[in-house]
Amino acid sequence: MIFIKSIFIIFTVMLLGACATTKEGEVLGHTGFLRAPQLLVAGKPGQAQQVYIKPDVDWASYDKVLLDPVTLWGGKESQFKGVTPAEAQKMADYFFSLIHTALAKDYQMVTSPEPHTLRVTVAIIKLKEADVAMETMSTV
Repeated sequence: MIFIKSIFIIFTVMLLGACATTKEGEVLGHTGFLRAPQLLVAGKPGQAQQVYIKPDVDWASYDKVLLDPVTLWGGKESQFKGVTPAEAQKMADYFFSLIHTALAKDYQMVTSPEPHTLRVTVAIIKLKEADVAMETMSTV
């Protein structure tokens, strides 16, 4: 019985330790990717960290989405630590496919601008090599 309690305690400590190491992404300064970053405000729960939502937009009028390829932004604040350009591009391509799949559930996806089309542009400005030990612990 003591062995089972010990295993449970060790597992609980590992789980709590893994949770303690996860953190919300940091907010980077203005990277040059956005045309008007001064319009961003802190997001509410369930939103991105920083958002801009244009007032008086008729969101219901949009029934199509044009998703631009995910780009790797190399501005002055961009950081790609321990990640090769080929790995970064694979991540950008994978991220694009995830976003496309999610949006395609609710919208018609188009490849050129059309009426009633929302254009989505995404950039990756920071990547770093994963800590494999922490990744393993956080999935336990």
